[in-house]
Amino acid sequence: IDDAKKNLEKAKSTSAKANELDNIFKAYEYSRITYRVEESKEKGIKEFRKAFAFFESYAVKNAKKEFSKYYTDTAVQLARDVWTEGQADSARKILLDVIKKAPKSSSLDQVYWVLGRMDQEKKNYGEAIEYFEKALKEDPAKDFRLKLLWLVE
Repeated sequence: IDDAKKNLEKAKSTSAKANELDNIFKAYEYSRITYRVEESKEKGIKEFRKAFAFFESYAVKNAKKEFSKYYTDTAVQLARDVWTEGQADSARKILLDVIKKAPKSSSLDQVYWVLGRMDQEKKNYGEAIEYFEKALKEDPAKDFRLKLLWLVE
């Protein structure tokens, strides 16, 4: 974990270009995974909340689509983590905020998919299908599109 933190701080201290943002995202992700392996889920979520805050502030300042993708991807992972820890309301709020703050993100298909899965779990099938259909409209990658079509049809 110490190495992951050092790499993260080094990556954050550089000027944030797309490839550097990718390194920052990966550093946070490796840190989160390390905490999960150590069975310190709360610490992992706390660490990933930092990633979320970093990418949220960066996405707000830089409205470019490629930058908002990191914010959206971080939000999706954080929402999935807190959802699996029984914090569905918090997860839903994270995802709904992303839709408002990064409406042009290339990763909104994933946001809608997680929202749909959350509604599906709660047996809110009509709402789930609406989210899955929104995900399809975002033009997801081929493999993901097939998964969505299977859920909607």
